[in-house]
Amino acid sequence: MGKALQEKGWEVFVVSTGKNEDKFYDRDRNCFKYENIKYRNIDTSNNKYIRIIQHNFIDGKKIVNFLRWLKVDSDDKILLYTGSYPFAKSIIEFALKINCKIACDVVEWHQPFQFKKGEKDIKYKAYKKFFEILIPKTKNVIAISHCLGNYFTSIGCNTIVLPIYVDTDNRQPWSRKVDEEYLHLIYPGNPYRKDDLLVMLQALEGLQDIEKDYIKFHLTGVSIDLLYDCIPGQKNLLDALIKKGIVLVHSWMEYDELIKLYEKIDFALIARPINKVTKANFPSKVPELLNKGIPVIINEIGDIVEYLTDGENSLLYHEDTPESCMRAIRRAINMSITERERMSKASYDTADEKFNYHHCSDLLDRFFLELR
Repeated sequence: MGKALQEKGWEVFVVSTGKNEDKFYDRDRNCFKYENIKYRNIDTSNNKYIRIIQHNFIDGKKIVNFLRWLKVDSDDKILLYTGSYPFAKSIIEFALKINCKIACDVVEWHQPFQFKKGEKDIKYKAYKKFFEILIPKTKNVIAISHCLGNYFTSIGCNTIVLPIYVDTDNRQPWSRKVDEEYLHLIYPGNPYRKDDLLVMLQALEGLQDIEKDYIKFHLTGVSIDLLYDCIPGQKNLLDALIKKGIVLVHSWMEYDELIKLYEKIDFALIARPINKVTKANFPSKVPELLNKGIPVIINEIGDIVEYLTDGENSLLYHEDTPESCMRAIRRAINMSITERERMSKASYDTADEKFNYHHCSDLLDRFFLELR
């Protein structure tokens, strides 16, 4: 978004939390810069639990102080991206006090089942106040899906819908060396309470033995214990698939290692339960994988299917069931090397045609010019 606005003439400054890296410090401008975007991170603790407390009760106030230091006033615009009620409250109150137009970037619609104590969970109660009270106070929303966009439009917010965008300008030219011995599938990231890991594993287990021998399913970026948490009562299923060499768990990978793994992946495999959470969300991993020339096997849920064409840049299946997912995997198994390479190239092209950040520059420009 910063790059998209920058090319329309906006001066963009990203303020976030985390660590600043000295190598990105621009002495001439007294700020940090990454790919020509100015930024400053508010320092946070290395301790996970202290960091959570900081984010909810301290970081918002620190960012407000930094905005004052930047001399933000009514001529500026603020885009807020968070899900924390106290963090958001500090920044929204500051913006409204100085008559600075502010918008929220909304990418989730969390539901009670995602929290340990459901509707009684204090975290859910805080999120609900953020979603239902704070966001509407800004009067301006960038929604990641039409599900969210329709809701905020219905309550009177000035709303636009934007999916996840990627930078295709400096990527490597498309190339693909298909492994003729195996079909490599990947699920990157954390599926907890959003994607249906159990359906994916059950689909693999349902394949014939000769088909299983052809599959390598890579899980990246999460620990084995977290994967167990995602499939309560089904630990033995995951263990059995790992033992057979069908599932490979890469708990931690350096970026270069992950990119090297991407080079041999044929398809991403994603199963999503059908509920308000997944209808409202837009899987960020899909545009990122397409940008690497990796087509996706995914069930039809949410806005993502509007950008995918079955048999061209994806293999779509209808239901979030092991049987439906298994049939989609079987389609991939039965593809020739040439067909897999064709789908890889089509996916790579789709990233540029539909998810290049340049495509949203005009829409974002108009949105910020017309903030209420």
